[in-house]
Amino acid sequence: MILIDMYARCGNIRESHKLISKLHFRNVASWGALIEGYSRSGNVKLALQCFYEMLDDGIKPNEAIFVCILTACGHSGLVDEGYKYFNLMKNDHNITPTIRHHICMVDLLARAGHLIEAEKALTALDVNLNGCRSLLTAGKTFGNCDIGKRCFEQYVEQYS
Repeated sequence: MILIDMYARCGNIRESHKLISKLHFRNVASWGALIEGYSRSGNVKLALQCFYEMLDDGIKPNEAIFVCILTACGHSGLVDEGYKYFNLMKNDHNITPTIRHHICMVDLLARAGHLIEAEKALTALDVNLNGCRSLLTAGKTFGNCDIGKRCFEQYVEQYS
């Protein structure tokens, strides 16, 4: 698992994939290292393919796997896919979304330009810096200063 993670973090995802295919015993950690590597490199298609290979191996995903999947969807602007996996996590795998999952969804929505929806999702949470950062950046990117201002004011109000 350590070598899979090392190669993935160094950007050599192919070598990571070769290693996992040679393992006789694969677990959620080894699959997670590979999925995270694909997610980090922006290759959502292969991250999702590995997710389904992991399921085919009979390995149940954990919270960290879904963070990787939601992050990959966010970096690729796949809003519908993100919602699909968020719901799959809750409904099919009985994983209660953590704050990290919710922040991934805020980031996904913000990156895709769904700023009002991202703001609503963020408002429903206890605001934290990561969620605000996503929305502030997206507000700047998409030229929506009002959302950025409201997000900033909410953050200051809650934490001052």
